[in-house]
Amino acid sequence: MVYGKAPGFYEELSDLIGEEALLGALRSYVEANAFAIATPEDLRGALRAAAPGRAEEVDALWVRWLEQAHGDEDIGTGAPLGAPALWVGWKVCWAAPAPSRASSEEATRLRSIPPSWRRC
Repeated sequence: MVYGKAPGFYEELSDLIGEEALLGALRSYVEANAFAIATPEDLRGALRAAAPGRAEEVDALWVRWLEQAHGDEDIGTGAPLGAPALWVGWKVCWAAPAPSRASSEEATRLRSIPPSWRRC
């Protein structure tokens, strides 16, 4: 389960450099940083290295999806207040506990969430 816009970043990056290059970059990143403290710049460098000649485009995707706020444009609006976004491919779902497991106040709020937001 991944929250936020990171899955969109990886989808766009895969479209840009190809799935094999992306997976290769992630493997290289994991191998280079095994049993170490890795930084976001370590990951960014591995992704840039996987796309010779497209490093500026990788950087542009990185900035848009991971550093800037374009949530409404990138994943849409309409999320219930406080509901974490879950990605299933490109489909965004809104996580919420079943009303039967929530407090009465929370259950009332959950009943107001459209069913299409509760499940993918």
